[in-house]
Amino acid sequence: MANLFKDTLQSSYYAKFRPHPPKEIINAIKSYLSERIGASEWLCAVDVGCGNGQCTRPLAEHFQRVYGFDTSAAQIEAAVRLNTRDNISYDVSPAETLSIASTSVQLVTACQAFHWFDFNKFYTELNRILVPNGVIALLGYRMPDVSHPNFQNNNRIKNLIKSVYKNPALIWAKKERELVDEGYASVRLPFDDEMRSDAFEAQVDATAEEVRGYVLSWSGYNSLKQMDEQKANQFLDSYDEEIKSLFGDKR
Repeated sequence: MANLFKDTLQSSYYAKFRPHPPKEIINAIKSYLSERIGASEWLCAVDVGCGNGQCTRPLAEHFQRVYGFDTSAAQIEAAVRLNTRDNISYDVSPAETLSIASTSVQLVTACQAFHWFDFNKFYTELNRILVPNGVIALLGYRMPDVSHPNFQNNNRIKNLIKSVYKNPALIWAKKERELVDEGYASVRLPFDDEMRSDAFEAQVDATAEEVRGYVLSWSGYNSLKQMDEQKANQFLDSYDEEIKSLFGDKR
């Protein structure tokens, strides 16, 4: 995955256009953790596949130390640039071999990243770094449901976004994309205590340009761009024309 974020521009798209985890999810994680470990003992949290720190930063007010790790140096550079907290540290590292002391972490999070990991090696690393009753929280989101408040036939914009997502020109990692689309439903964690929730929803107001920016952050688009930049540009041009035909100048 690191190669998809090797340039600063791509990481900036990710930072600007990817959704942030809603407060309700962070609160649910805190509640689940508090049933196992008292808040006074929340010394360390680790966010793996942290990207630019969108899920890392909300943890900082609840833990003495928070560490964010990602395989992409460009993403880590963006995370450091956006950081305003003294108790957050970022470093380049795969999720399977973290420079964290054994039995020292109360919470590990992975937001829209777990599907890229080597599962068995990651589980081994979790067992190494988590304290007894420590928690791993896997967060993810499916393709957003895009609509327009003043658009009489929202099916047209929904179908457009769906067709963009399913466009065969995009180069997705098939197995990983299937895991995201199914919401990790087929994943079986090797831990006794497990809870799943699909109840959370994040609503974001976005312009057509911001929806376009979200597409620019897709791994499927960036794999295409790395292989054939001209074809990637043509893909975006055709998408832009369809957006204009639906919204005109109201972008």
